[in-house]
Amino acid sequence: MRLHIKDKDSAYNEETFMRSYSKTLAHLLREKHLANAQGFYLGENESESGKNFRIKNSLSSLYSLLPKKITVTESSYQPQLEKLALIIVSSREADANYKGGKRIANLYGEVVKIVKENGKVTVRNDFTFSANYNKEEMYKNPTVLVNQVDRLYREGFKHFLYIAIRVA
Repeated sequence: MRLHIKDKDSAYNEETFMRSYSKTLAHLLREKHLANAQGFYLGENESESGKNFRIKNSLSSLYSLLPKKITVTESSYQPQLEKLALIIVSSREADANYKGGKRIANLYGEVVKIVKENGKVTVRNDFTFSANYNKEEMYKNPTVLVNQVDRLYREGFKHFLYIAIRVA
């Protein structure tokens, strides 16, 4: 958790760096542990009800990684898949990465598990993953991604939804 005290619309300040740093740290920690990052803006001219809303909303975001159980009450609708894994990935090129004409990139992402059991659907954020590759190799043999699919398959997942996000 981080607290913001300066104007959040300024072009660059220490808080912008801390936001990026805490999000990156949370992503790395989630490779093995449940972790998240959330900032709180401490505005001076905000009403009490506005502050209370902001605190509740921020805490909701902070706890968003906790599993959610959804009960289907309409008897005519039944989810068809027992297990579905969402694999969300993106990549970024490194800054100074020309080595013999090859570019270096970081492939990173996260897995979300959706499981139906006992009439309830549970949505659970699984772990994150990341690895560095020569950009050409990342498209041909992304072992970190293959390892995630293999792990999920061994856990009984047979259906996957792959979402690739392009970062501008």
